[in-house]
Amino acid sequence: MRNWKTFIPQRQDLETLAKLPPGKLFISSQNKPAWNKVYIQVTEGKWLSLSWDYVDVEFKFEIYCLSIAQHATPSADDFIQAGEIPDFSSIRFLLKSEWVRPASSNEVPDNFEQVIEESGLAADVPRSASAVGTSLHGIVFIRHDGKPCLLVEIDESQSYSIRTVENCEAIAALTSKYDSLSFSEVLAWHPQSGEAS
Repeated sequence: MRNWKTFIPQRQDLETLAKLPPGKLFISSQNKPAWNKVYIQVTEGKWLSLSWDYVDVEFKFEIYCLSIAQHATPSADDFIQAGEIPDFSSIRFLLKSEWVRPASSNEVPDNFEQVIEESGLAADVPRSASAVGTSLHGIVFIRHDGKPCLLVEIDESQSYSIRTVENCEAIAALTSKYDSLSFSEVLAWHPQSGEAS
């Protein structure tokens, strides 16, 4: 039986995120790297952070994910404005699935461990996968006209970092590699809801 683990934040944190007011995004010069965490003010005295994190699916197989945490008012002395959340109508949660499968004949050199790590949509997970991890990898804010206006995601080009993207076309291209779910859909999501044969 395959080992399929999910790493999705708790309902309360997802709900807080979905109900954020328009406002500014901040990073802290105290964080190393600075883009390891993004801070957003929820209300007076209440803040939320999105941060780069990693989790173990099994021994020698770890994946990156977004973590959500809520805070009292942090010290703003070291804050740097890094973007802005515009007025939005909805939010999409972006899930990425990553898996390990046995290597095919001659797929890797004989002196290497005979496994392959891959990633994609949940529907792409092959039945041969021995371990799968699905995590929250990004968030998209959608404008009232239905177009995406802000993406916050794991930055795979920079270690230990997340990034923001504001261009609609760029967001559409970047999000095609994820399962994109509404708040109610992400709460009901089940690991084996779609997998390749």
